[in-house]
Amino acid sequence: MSEIHVLDRWRYLGSARTDPELAELLEVRALPDFDIDHYRLIARHLAQPHATRNVIDLHRAADQVLEW
Repeated sequence: MSEIHVLDRWRYLGSARTDPELAELLEVRALPDFDIDHYRLIARHLAQPHATRNVIDLHRAADQVLEW
């Protein structure tokens, strides 16, 4: 089973395991407040060489089917 962690403008929206869960997260209109601790954790993870291979820009992938 795979899990996707969803971020928007450095704000953590949640995680999804299915397409409907992902769609629900992407429909959120109000972003949570910016959290510096979340930012630091995310930035630290993305700074690792292997991390970016698993990053998907959902705005660009909106027309594509995501494989879990």
